[in-house]
Amino acid sequence: MNCPECGGLVILSDRGEDVCTHCGLVIEKHLSTSVRTLAPSYYRLGKPMPLRKSYYSNILNTMKTLEKVCNILGFTREEVINTKDLYLKLVDRFRREELSVSSSNLAATSIYLSSRLNHRIIKISDISYYFRSLGHRVNVNDIVKTSILVKSFSIINLKIDMKFSILKLLFKSIVNSKEIDDNIKHKLYGLILNMIENKDLMRKLQGRSRRVVAATLLYLALKRLEDEYGEKYNISIKRIASLIGVSTSALCKSLKRV
Repeated sequence: MNCPECGGLVILSDRGEDVCTHCGLVIEKHLSTSVRTLAPSYYRLGKPMPLRKSYYSNILNTMKTLEKVCNILGFTREEVINTKDLYLKLVDRFRREELSVSSSNLAATSIYLSSRLNHRIIKISDISYYFRSLGHRVNVNDIVKTSILVKSFSIINLKIDMKFSILKLLFKSIVNSKEIDDNIKHKLYGLILNMIENKDLMRKLQGRSRRVVAATLLYLALKRLEDEYGEKYNISIKRIASLIGVSTSALCKSLKRV
């Protein structure tokens, strides 16, 4: 949620009020009729929550670190915004549950879970490293434990439709690939759309991760194009595995099943 005046971040205070951490604007959801003289209903504090200044200052500083780490990891602007929103949700939920977890740990966990939702290959150890390099005590075990807690709260749903996530991953990989000729990209994606609806083929790939399935479909589609047009695209199994983000051995094992 953003402040209606300055656009700053708004978080829930101990008083049960939505407070802008930038300008001190307080937006109340339940105001008495006598106070509700303007629309939207809000009033300004002289300073944003002076009794809890360190609390909000800590959140803001952590948000800056979160954004820096996201930029280092190559997040898009939209992904950074979504990661910030997730972080604020976690801060609010953990405070209400009275769970003692540092804001840095929550920020690192937010980045990890956001990367999962966006199908990015990011190691937890890398997230931990960047936070520590910026002066925050965050280790791999902390992120793992906090992620398990977040999943138990059902704040986010990581069970995304498999077909949709595979197609999204393949679309990004094909479009961004410099090794696949632009003239065949649409034909390649069309073949993959047909393959993913092939029940017999997908049954053989059951139990494989989304990325392994995506790499397998990409390899099979390229081979089919080579057979149809009699052209060699010279994209090795190793390169396809690297493009999708899986090991060569995992892709080879998957191809043996089909």
